[in-house]
Amino acid sequence: MLALGAAQSLAFAQPAAWWLPLLCVAGLAWRVRLASPARAAVLGAAFGTAWVASATAWLYISLHRYGGLPAWLAASAVVLLAFVLSGYLALAMAALARATRHSVPSAGGHSWRWIGLFMVAWLAAELARGLLFTGFPWAASGYAQVDGPLAWLAPWIGVYGIGAVSAGLAAGAVEGLRRRSVAAAVAWLGVAALCATGAAVGPIEFTSPQRDLRVTLLQPNVAQDEKFVAQHLPATLAWVAQALLAARGDLVVAPETAIPLLPGQLDEMAPGYWARLQAHFASAGNDAIRADPASRPAALIGVPLGDPLAGYTNSVVGLDGSGAHYRYDKVHLVPFGEFIPPAFRWFTEMMNIPLGDFRRGDLDAPPFVLGKDRLLPNICFEDLFGEQ
Repeated sequence: MLALGAAQSLAFAQPAAWWLPLLCVAGLAWRVRLASPARAAVLGAAFGTAWVASATAWLYISLHRYGGLPAWLAASAVVLLAFVLSGYLALAMAALARATRHSVPSAGGHSWRWIGLFMVAWLAAELARGLLFTGFPWAASGYAQVDGPLAWLAPWIGVYGIGAVSAGLAAGAVEGLRRRSVAAAVAWLGVAALCATGAAVGPIEFTSPQRDLRVTLLQPNVAQDEKFVAQHLPATLAWVAQALLAARGDLVVAPETAIPLLPGQLDEMAPGYWARLQAHFASAGNDAIRADPASRPAALIGVPLGDPLAGYTNSVVGLDGSGAHYRYDKVHLVPFGEFIPPAFRWFTEMMNIPLGDFRRGDLDAPPFVLGKDRLLPNICFEDLFGEQ
């Protein structure tokens, strides 16, 4: 189970391997099919721990190389996080085994019931991991199908639905092999053929473009271990300001914490910096599409905001010619990197991570109005939450 769970993550690095998770989940289903609830929980925990740990191995680099944690503690933290998150899959597999422990694999009705329950259990485990306690849906199984035959289902049932369908196909294959039934094999091949047909036809578009936005994206290209070092900050600030002031088109977007200083710190290091940017974009036009390609754009700029009393936020500031002040505060914060879970402050205090204790923004945030368009930022980790 550990090997299968780790192999499941390879499909996220190699999209052509979309078939690999089907085999891995089939291996889990094969072992869980006749297991006791306790054994099914252990199998689910082993599979889930290896899956999440291999998919989030980059956290070790963040914690050790950039956060300064000892190697053993950084590795332990990644494994512990994966183990805790695997608890959802362990509970789901145990519940599945308990609900089907009296079913007979050779009985057709029981087989279809088990396949359906396996899909439900898999879906419940993924939804729980993605939604509970702020959620951590990294490497949700449906994403492995981005270049696979199930991708056409995305507009209809979303990433969690695709994961459930994949689990159902894997469980169906297991039942076909266990029963050695021609009818079961034909049924499974029929479902697979339907998926292949949908993939060949392509996705159905529910929306159509109404206008074009000319967008400039900035990438300061600052090494992560230099981003907050005082001696490198003047060069970073100068580059960001020059790029923002030189941008043309409709919108210029600077990334998360492109200005890596709180307002008070920025005023001390570069007096008048923020006022200069505000004055520049205050004279920009405010039409969604401008006839003059050389016109000044509106801007969305990543910057930390706040003070010790109100708390700090990981934010986006919007600047345009309307004179209105737009602000979006990040809602889904990264555990340990951006907020400190209860009883873990000792852990974060061991790391060298600046700006590591933000407060959450409002989930029902207003959009940034750009002419006839309505734009809402996502900041880094928030891209995982498609439902938002």
